[in-house]
Amino acid sequence: MKFQRWLQAHTTAITIASALLIAVGYLGKWLGSTWGYAVPLMVASIIAAVPIAIHAYQALRVKVISIELLVTIAVIGAFAIGEYNESAIVTFLFLFGNFLEQKNARQDPCVHQVPHRLGAHYRGGVAAGWVNCRRGYR
Repeated sequence: MKFQRWLQAHTTAITIASALLIAVGYLGKWLGSTWGYAVPLMVASIIAAVPIAIHAYQALRVKVISIELLVTIAVIGAFAIGEYNESAIVTFLFLFGNFLEQKNARQDPCVHQVPHRLGAHYRGGVAAGWVNCRRGYR
């Protein structure tokens, strides 16, 4: 439980560390070092996959197949065939997407209300609930 709270509090740092390790890995590839390429990408994959895998496990406990489970399967598969760059990039992009989603949710208080207000009402390709929420509709 403490580890999960720590991961939740440091997800941004994990995302940044993953990005830096990917950059180091590609620098190692540019310099022609096999280990300088593979090892940083492996480490980036592992540290970024841990929070994703924990979320996948938690979803599986309540019998839900989540996107985290699919990403975890993809990372395991990429590791199995030796594509460390693929697993590192997939996990980084997933964490970065979550980071952007959380940042947007903090800036816009209506984001969490949209699915409840939406129903199936769309106006001009934009969800009517979103438009109303932006205008201060409660």
